[in-house]
Amino acid sequence: MRLAAACAAIALLCLGAPTWGQSVGTAAAASANRPLLKGYFVYVYSFMDVRESEFGSKILDQLDKQLLAELGADGVPAKILRFKQSAVGHDYVEEAPNAGPPPFEYHTQSSALVPVARTVAANAPDETATGAGFRLIEFPLSFSTQGAWRYYAVRWDLIDVASGNRVWSKVYNGSHLASFGSDGDVQNRASAMLKTMIGDFKKAGLL
Repeated sequence: MRLAAACAAIALLCLGAPTWGQSVGTAAAASANRPLLKGYFVYVYSFMDVRESEFGSKILDQLDKQLLAELGADGVPAKILRFKQSAVGHDYVEEAPNAGPPPFEYHTQSSALVPVARTVAANAPDETATGAGFRLIEFPLSFSTQGAWRYYAVRWDLIDVASGNRVWSKVYNGSHLASFGSDGDVQNRASAMLKTMIGDFKKAGLL
């Protein structure tokens, strides 16, 4: 009975869109005797550089550094591939949505479609070489300035490599004073974002 309920919960999660500002839990983690990611390699695909001019290069470097440190501290080895460093990202041109979208669509605020699925597919040999059990996709949904503040939203999706199913998802909404500039207070800004994300990982039984 519990197994059927867990399967139904995962199916609904894979079909639904991520909840804005909240994390969507995973039934698989709830029934495990150990954290779901324990013993697995996580391949991180960062698409934050799609908005590098808005976020700033220093905050992206700090996010990468802190994310690897946070995962490593919990015994989860990881590797990060930035979009513009990927084979697909080198030749990136904004795409219009097509008639047959991939299972998970990633649009910027301007509704341009970023080729996330194609980037992952093109990187399959390296992902396989690492023996990754999960992939974590980091995607900047929006960035705007309103008065003295800058607001942004970043979407995180954890995908099971073997099944291709999304087992966890969250949209993080953050803000900082515009006076900081794109490269101001990067350590604290990165820490605030990752504290929320890592905290939700642990609440969901992933770490």
